[in-house]
Formats: sequence, C-alpha cells, structure tokens
Amino acid sequence: MNRSVCVDVFVPDESRQRIIASIRQYRAVCRQMYSACAMAKMASAALQFNDDDFRVVPLAGSEQELLTATFGRNPQRTLTKNDLLPTALSFVWDSARRDVQSRWTAKDPEFTKATRGWLTLNGARCFARFNRIGIGCPAATA
Repeated sequence: MNRSVCVDVFVPDESRQRIIASIRQYRAVCRQMYSACAMAKMASAALQFNDDDFRVVPLAGSEQELLTATFGRNPQRTLTKNDLLPTALSFVWDSARRDVQSRWTAKDPEFTKATRGWLTLNGARCFARFNRIGIGCPAATA
C-alpha cells in the first residue's frame, strides 16, 4: 500500500523573497554541479556516484593536473558545502546530488542506449537547466 501526503504551506509575506532567492541559488548550484560533471568527462575523468557523494576521478596523468586545479582534492560534497552553499543544511546537498545524478545518468527516449550526460557531451542535448525543481526534503523514516 502506498501512502502520500500533500501539505500546503502558507509562507508569511516577509519570508517569501528569501525563500525564492534560496531556491534560485539551489538551482544555480545544480547547474554548476552538472557543468562540473561535463568538464570532468571532457578531461577524460570518471564520475563515481555514491550514496552520499560523488567524486571526479582522473584516469590519466595530464588530466589529473587539470582536474586538481579545477576541483582541488576535495570531494564534491565538501566543495559544494564550503563554497557554493555554505549555509545550507545537509539534506540540501543530498537533494542536489540526487537531482544532478538523475539528470546525468537518465536514459534518453530518442537514443535509448545513451545517457543524457553522454548526449550533452556530444552536443545532442543541452545542459540541464534545472528549471521548476525545488529542494527535495528527505523521506521520513519510522
């Protein structure tokens, strides 16, 4: 049996602009993370998506210097939480990682053997814009 709950939230007018600004910042961070995935793949690196993080792993020596200069030695979670979203709660990172990972690894309906990330690199699809997404809240556990 599946259960779903819809909750309407009424936001006070003085908080509305702050909430809209934080959602816009979240979308911009998702775009930056997706672009980082594309830059890493263009530099012949592998992307490792885990449950709580994803890493850029260089495959060759010359690319390692480029990727280290671009991303540093930190995993993407540290980079995002320290530089892009320093005031965000931990579930915001999880939501952004899930959004980026799902768009990067999604299968394309037109080219069924290719992922959206691969098609983006080859110019067949645009970069993900992350329009009309919100910050996903974690599922409640009992």
